[in-house]
Amino acid sequence: TLAPASLERLRALAPLLAASPDTWIITAHAADAAQADRQARVVKGALLEAGMDPSRMFARGAPIAAAAADSAAGAARDAIEIVRMQ
Repeated sequence: TLAPASLERLRALAPLLAASPDTWIITAHAADAAQADRQARVVKGALLEAGMDPSRMFARGAPIAAAAADSAAGAARDAIEIVRMQ
């Protein structure tokens, strides 16, 4: 489930992504592989509901190594990236 503020940001982002002819990769980073996959699918679903073309989006989870997740540098370990596929 997305926080209301996150959902609002994705709804604002969707028209910008849709206006581009590019294909997008949604990567969710989390400490657990299953959680990362779920988060990526939730974000993709929100973008689909906002009008994105499903053929131009791919979602994947990227688990973070436990050592990185527990370190000070990994404090903001859960993250979503949306990048243009080249």
